[in-house]
Amino acid sequence: MGQGGAQAIEDALALATMISDKSSAIDTGKRLALYEQARKERAERIQNATRIRGSTLSELAHIEFDVLAEREYQFRHNEIEHSRELLASHAI
Repeated sequence: MGQGGAQAIEDALALATMISDKSSAIDTGKRLALYEQARKERAERIQNATRIRGSTLSELAHIEFDVLAEREYQFRHNEIEHSRELLASHAI
């Protein structure tokens, strides 16, 4: 699907948003853990969607997959907003 480059850009945006010059050393550790959690979840979902799209028809018979919903998830994602929401929800 060609998502590797897009994921790298999102990683950079997430890091820039979560690790600001205003964060303390203690906060930085918490923010890095939050970054890892958030990015891992998204990367795994995109990897799974890619795997499904590469499946044969017989393999797809056992999988429930909403192509339009996945496309919305992948292409309408705003990593800066997502990172800010995570920071706010964790009060970091």
